[in-house]
Amino acid sequence: MGKVIERSKGLFTAVLLLALAFAVTAGAKDKVQKGDVVAILGDTLAIPKGYSAMIEMYLLVCQQDGPIRAAQFCQGNDCLKYLWARGVQPILAIHPTVVTTCYGMEDGYFLPLNTLLPSGHFTIYSNTLKGVIHEFKTNGVRMIVVGSPGAVKTENFIPRYQYNIVDYNQTLAVFRDIACQVAREENCAFANVHDLMLDVMGKAKRKYGDAYHVSGADGWRPAENGQLVMAYAFLRAMGCDGDIGKIVIDLAQGSASASGGHRVVACSGGEVKVESSRYPFCFYGRPDDPAATTGIIEFFPFNEDLNRFMLVVNGLAPSESVRVTWGATSKIFSAAAAAKGINLAAEYFNNPFCESFKKILADVRKKQDWETPFYIDRLSKLPGLKNDVKDYDPELAESLDDLVPALVKIHSRMCDALSASVVPVIHSIKVEVVK
Repeated sequence: MGKVIERSKGLFTAVLLLALAFAVTAGAKDKVQKGDVVAILGDTLAIPKGYSAMIEMYLLVCQQDGPIRAAQFCQGNDCLKYLWARGVQPILAIHPTVVTTCYGMEDGYFLPLNTLLPSGHFTIYSNTLKGVIHEFKTNGVRMIVVGSPGAVKTENFIPRYQYNIVDYNQTLAVFRDIACQVAREENCAFANVHDLMLDVMGKAKRKYGDAYHVSGADGWRPAENGQLVMAYAFLRAMGCDGDIGKIVIDLAQGSASASGGHRVVACSGGEVKVESSRYPFCFYGRPDDPAATTGIIEFFPFNEDLNRFMLVVNGLAPSESVRVTWGATSKIFSAAAAAKGINLAAEYFNNPFCESFKKILADVRKKQDWETPFYIDRLSKLPGLKNDVKDYDPELAESLDDLVPALVKIHSRMCDALSASVVPVIHSIKVEVVK
């Protein structure tokens, strides 16, 4: 058995070199863009509407040329072979142009590596992933992001199926390598969720201790903090650029300007009023709470890569500082820092966008709560229902096909209503010189 393990490790050595990057994109042309419809596929990890809702929220309010439509097609206790058995036709009903996949956590049945290696599970995973990709490509999907599974925290891990797990991360690492290899062979983007989760887990543990779990209280289903890590990996692989906007204030000239998605309404006495149709991504909760998102972002570059809402202040002497008040919070920055640019999204967690952001995110999760039975109980089961009744009432069986466009129409209206709820936020930034 030891030789089998060594051969497996050797097989994936080249793939592992690629997997060291947390997110690998397939090329500049493969980026989420205006008009895209994004289908988010995954297993139990998406059921709390965590990373799937965060991805949709980002594409709805933060992404350039947004809002971009998204829908989640995730099922609890799922794996690739179950997805393949159901078929991708229910997902194709919404005509996606971009698809993300995140499987592997449950494809290994929570078994240790030395049990799975001779069983053929990894071959099934690889072949099924290729089959799913080919089906989507054949049916007009332009971009596919293949995600690796997440990671488990061994100390918290609650074994399933009565097996005694030594370290399930060894098993998940093989699924990661296969996902990376298939993505490369099929010219897909790759989101390395596994390594990013492990990296963030180590950093968070050093600061907050064991009580601050990243892979969930049960060791494998992340709370909000870990869900944000997963969302970051996919958004990066989707090519999101992170330029939320830039506000430039010139104190000497008494003027201000704003980039696309933002409009200067008024500027007087160092205070600028701005109307923003693009939002920065907002965070919430206590930093030491796994159910919050404020503490986790210091351990990976979410704000640097995806959430740059910049304020540039010109006209300051080198020896001066500036007090910037945004919302109810004031902070002091050096002239050099102000001229270089202050990332308001990273510096001001409590900001004028938070209330609207929280409300829209709740609406996104409500829509995704509807999408789960829409997919599992309706679209996925409709072919079986049609087959069951066709021998007894062929006419009725044929009429069931009319349910698909009707359901998709309802879903489309929900997406329209969600997009319409993203209204501009008017906010003020006050800048005062500190000698």
